Amino acid sequence: MVETITGTVADMQADVIDRRVEQKGKLGTVRFLGKLVNNPKAGEDLWLGIEWDEAGQGRHSGTVDGHKYFECHFHRNSPAYATGETKCCTFVRYGKISVGGTSLSEAILGKYKPEDMMTEEEKEIARKKEEADLYVNTDTKGMKKIQIVGAEKAYLWRADVRQSRDITLQGMRISEVGPKDTLK
Repeated sequence: MVETITGTVADMQADVIDRRVEQKGKLGTVRFLGKLVNNPKAGEDLWLGIEWDEAGQGRHSGTVDGHKYFECHFHRNSPAYATGETKCCTFVRYGKISVGGTSLSEAILGKYKPEDMMTEEEKEIARKKEEADLYVNTDTKGMKKIQIVGAEKAYLWRADVRQSRDITLQGMRISEVGPKDTLK
């Protein structure tokens, strides 16, 4: 029975370690999955150890009550990390936060997919999203349609990202490069 549980946890670890997470606008990376020791409140549940991108957003540095669960990757060169003063990590009960992300190629295609590569359903979804982006909430009169100068030119640029040099993928939760030779 223990081998089965350990095997399952090991499989789960392979799926979640180094994956990106987001919680209340904070971005981080999963560095640990397992049970917490000497912590009655933790019970037998599985916990995720998350290293937040921004120092100061956590409660510890991967070491709790003298037990080192994981080492930070982003913050380990910080002078405060060596002294244990960096509060860049948090434990979150497994299942209470969405774990995942996307590959670089999926993020690029998700945001900049050329129209000639889209299905009819994807074209319709993109059209509705672009139309919805043309409205702002005025608080006094509800939703008001706005006019964007140069929108057609911007749309044509987006339609052929293959010719673009600069793109932005902020907030896309990229967690891996993706398969080799995906981006050409």
